[in-house]
Amino acid sequence: MRIGDVLYFSPNYRFSDLDFDKPEAIAKAFQDRVEGFYFKPAARLIETKDAFAAGLITCAGIEFIGTAWGKQDPKDWLESHLQGFAVDKSLANPFWQNFRHGLAHEGRIKSFGQFSLESPEMLEKVGHALIVNPKLLLNAIMEAFQKQCTTISRNRSKVLAENLRRHFEAELKAARK
Repeated sequence: MRIGDVLYFSPNYRFSDLDFDKPEAIAKAFQDRVEGFYFKPAARLIETKDAFAAGLITCAGIEFIGTAWGKQDPKDWLESHLQGFAVDKSLANPFWQNFRHGLAHEGRIKSFGQFSLESPEMLEKVGHALIVNPKLLLNAIMEAFQKQCTTISRNRSKVLAENLRRHFEAELKAARK
């Protein structure tokens, strides 16, 4: 995100200030990015009952976490970190294919998928439809992500820093000119 002449990695970290030789600091910047660019906007959308848009941002956040954290397939991240997907592993793939891919590539949820803020469960299978409560999904993702961030090892911080350096190489060069 650019504000004036400054390119920001996250709400509180400028690209020009990132030091990838300090992986723990990069992990903090990563947490700030995920919370500031994905979780908080999705939460604001949920508060205004914009479930569809909140779901799209939440899916983008899941993908960013999984790939940046360690090139983990987002479906695997969901299964290993969210109870609802761990209990029924058959839901992760349809969710990812129909919700994330449908939203990102076609602007729609495919195969009867639905977001509902009224659903009492995070994931609910009703006939052929998978119903996802984006508020409960977001809450579960935020909790899992917070747990990851508080228990991050030095080695994982290094992997994260290297992945982010590779993903944002062009932005880092531009910010340091």
